[in-house]
Amino acid sequence: MPTTPISPTAARPLLGTSLLQDGWITQEQLDLAVRETKRKGVMLGQTLIGLGFITEKVLAHYLAEGTQTDLVDLSKIFIPSEILNLVPYDIATQFQVLPLGKQGNVLNLAMADPLNIVAVDTIESRIGLNVHTHTAPAQELIEAIERHYAHRESIKQLLDELMAKGISDLGEDGSRVAPMIRLCNQLITAAIQSRVTDIHIEPDEYYLRVRMRIDGILTQEILIPKPLQAPITARFKLMA
Repeated sequence: MPTTPISPTAARPLLGTSLLQDGWITQEQLDLAVRETKRKGVMLGQTLIGLGFITEKVLAHYLAEGTQTDLVDLSKIFIPSEILNLVPYDIATQFQVLPLGKQGNVLNLAMADPLNIVAVDTIESRIGLNVHTHTAPAQELIEAIERHYAHRESIKQLLDELMAKGISDLGEDGSRVAPMIRLCNQLITAAIQSRVTDIHIEPDEYYLRVRMRIDGILTQEILIPKPLQAPITARFKLMA
């Protein structure tokens, strides 16, 4: 079920109160943060972090609690390309969001600010799916966005370059050309950054499927054109 939006005006005052009651900040610190928030026109949570009163993880915990959303650990999540494709990179960076998965017509979305109704409305209208929000610390979210989208675009560019140069016609000899070496290195780098334990290369009728295992879950991540099967397989054998 999609998350029911909670009014920012109703939820955000509870943030300061909760932090105060739980001993994370003093009344003087809260009063200062409220004044700075009004002066700068930013969110209270951002002000509290900027003043050094709380950390992003503390803020994410209380935002998740206040909005009744799940707090996600993005370091343990591997996102297939077909899910990333649902939310363009420019939207992900503009609103600090990351698609996590899709169930039926519902998209699970990690957000630094689960109260950002504009972001939810924009994404729902853009992709034609309902959004179920999750909460993640802002910096972790930014790093996860760059990690997932950056290696996806880089790999795609290398695949396009390989096909354009006709390297597939070289067979196993194509494993020693520079773009193929960069492609295989990029796949390994992407796996390391996402804390993958195994890389599976599975021949299919039309594609070579590169699937990665993280926390015991095998996900479909990259489809490589069938003509590149021989050189990429040979390259990985050389690397081994």
